[in-house]
Amino acid sequence: MNKDGIAWYFRTWAIVAAVLMIGPLGLLLLWFRPETRLSLKVWVTIIVVGLFALLGMVFVKAVQQITVYYEELARSM
Repeated sequence: MNKDGIAWYFRTWAIVAAVLMIGPLGLLLLWFRPETRLSLKVWVTIIVVGLFALLGMVFVKAVQQITVYYEELARSM
């Protein structure tokens, strides 16, 4: 604990770093942080989960396009 009485892992920078490094699992720190309003927790969760879902869809689409490219390349050889 520091002089504010907040553990380092409940600080804003730690929660942002956790979300960036381990994705939505970092949201657990946000939800266990007692000083944060419920409405903020809900909105941040919706945004983070939505962004990771969008990122997942982009990743799947990219893998599909790469697969098609290499299948066409193999057929042309």
